[in-house]
Amino acid sequence: MYTNIEDGWILYDYKQYYFSNTTLPMEKARKICKESSGDLVVINSETERKFLFNYNFRYGKKNNLYIGLTVSLDRKFSWLDGSPVDYVAWAPNEPNFKNEDENCVVMYDKSGFWNDINCGVRNGFVCERHNNSMRPTVIPTSPTPLGGCPEHWLLFHNKGNCVVMTKKSINQAGQWKNTKCDYTKSYVCQKSTDPEFYHSQATILFSGFASYGDSSYSLVPIKMTWKEARKNCQSEVSELASILDPYANSFLWLQVLDYGKPVWIGLNSNVSANKYKWIDGWEMEYTRWGRGEPTEKTTCVYLDLDGDWKTGACNQSYYSVCKRSDVIPPTDHPLAAGRCSTSENDQDWIPFRGHCYHLSSDRKSWSSAAMKCQRLDANLVSIKDSAELEFLMKRMEPLTPYPPEVWIGFVQDVDGKWLWLDKTAVDFVNWKKEEPRSSSAFCSAMDSHDGSWISTNCDYYYEKRFICKKPKIPQAEPTVMFLENNEVENKFISSAYFLTGMVVILIFLVLLGIGVAAHFFSCQRHRRKATSMAATFENVMYCSNDGPPEAVESKDPKATNVDENEHCPL
Repeated sequence: MYTNIEDGWILYDYKQYYFSNTTLPMEKARKICKESSGDLVVINSETERKFLFNYNFRYGKKNNLYIGLTVSLDRKFSWLDGSPVDYVAWAPNEPNFKNEDENCVVMYDKSGFWNDINCGVRNGFVCERHNNSMRPTVIPTSPTPLGGCPEHWLLFHNKGNCVVMTKKSINQAGQWKNTKCDYTKSYVCQKSTDPEFYHSQATILFSGFASYGDSSYSLVPIKMTWKEARKNCQSEVSELASILDPYANSFLWLQVLDYGKPVWIGLNSNVSANKYKWIDGWEMEYTRWGRGEPTEKTTCVYLDLDGDWKTGACNQSYYSVCKRSDVIPPTDHPLAAGRCSTSENDQDWIPFRGHCYHLSSDRKSWSSAAMKCQRLDANLVSIKDSAELEFLMKRMEPLTPYPPEVWIGFVQDVDGKWLWLDKTAVDFVNWKKEEPRSSSAFCSAMDSHDGSWISTNCDYYYEKRFICKKPKIPQAEPTVMFLENNEVENKFISSAYFLTGMVVILIFLVLLGIGVAAHFFSCQRHRRKATSMAATFENVMYCSNDGPPEAVESKDPKATNVDENEHCPL
């Protein structure tokens, strides 16, 4: 049962709801909710969904209703209040991510199931706010007794559970996926700590280096500036740590949690030409930037208590982590030769380094621009460094009417983290001052006048020019064979024999052709002679090389057919 409240809201199961009487775009609908200390509804169970559907079906305006579920440009879902998405109720064949611009979700008025939709479409909406005074009291639980773990088990942050973890591919590390239960997988075990065991400490990097993977690490619990921290690591024949995969990041994050302080890591764009590159020479392929990061293109980076990387002034003082490794970073290989396609509709691709670029003067919405690039086997452009930025700015100069902004492929996911559509690492940014300014601006554009970036909405009514980017088409290099002297001599002799044989065969074929031609003309002479001698006969039955044809009188004086002896030489 529900209860009506004076301000037009209803109370049901410790939550208050408001069903709209009008239709609005999602952002305006959310604004209405916030004005009443609420937000778009978060649906956590089948019971709650059915209640909302039935109420709207019985008393509502028969409109589809916006709910508080959003879809990021990398197709991840999140509730507006940050709660986990552990219940969904999609309509058949949904979500379909149509046109790559359906970033909001509505509940159908006729079924109560959900559909992804463009956030600019006008729909009804449901607001939600919590009735704090009526929340049930949670009985406090007694603290877990201190205990330890058996050998080969790991005590995780003194939380009373022991875990053992196996590794998986980098792309799936730390993520969840449902699958069939009869598949064979690695697994993680958990059990309560045993008070009989000595209370073991969590894994902490004390003085000295602790091995993990192919490297060893040392966390330095002394606050220093980034420059001082690097100098200290170098004095220990090491460098400020590079973090090359999520496993190393999780390992170091555990140490950060135990010390309770952020740590400097080996990223400083000031020492790598305004680009983020590990100071030990490794390129950035794995990243773990925090929400809205990196905010500056010339700054230092630290690993924070939430496990994310964040930028900060290099003269700030933090703990630091040093790293030793015998693994040598790969050298930069020259870009492979390639070409840009010149087929129909692709005639305007411009080469630069290992990629091709299409600069469009057409104005399109973000989703239409992204789809146009995809149809060309490309993505909205990613920008790796200042040289690429300068190249794009020069190319955009002839196409710079007002407004100057062009869409680029830098987008914000549901966690507030910025990433490139082509999945390249974020190791360079060029935000305009005070950007990115809004957590609800999921797309970005570049000012073609100065190359700076702005965050902006992805809505369909925002139209801009755009740039597509794709790798060059590889060109096969000619195979060069280096032969020893005797091999060259043998090849030359073999070639000479081959050419001699070809000449002999050619002469034989010429002589054979002459003989066939002579034989043909000889037969023709005999035929003309036989025809003249048999002029009074009505039927010529055969010809012979031995003499004139024998005459055979035709029984039918009107017969005109002439058959040649099949053995008559031609």
